[in-house]
Amino acid sequence: QSAREHAMREASSLDHLFLKRRAPAGDFTGRSTTTIEDAVADALGKATVAIPSLHWFELTHLAGYVEKGQAKGWHVILRAGVSPER
Repeated sequence: QSAREHAMREASSLDHLFLKRRAPAGDFTGRSTTTIEDAVADALGKATVAIPSLHWFELTHLAGYVEKGQAKGWHVILRAGVSPER
């Protein structure tokens, strides 16, 4: 029981080392008519132009478009930033 509780705590806890070594720099929007990954790549492409020293990102919003019952397109917003040590 305690091993399971420990594993659950580890899986659901924040990565404090990751949180400590990041400084937010902005939110960026990406779109794709193919995949979520392509939408993220679109947003990261914009972010790296604005922030050449980009170090991290997190997905803050994910949405899609539906046509005839199928996912037709993706829209993401990601927060990106730099490492404070850089």
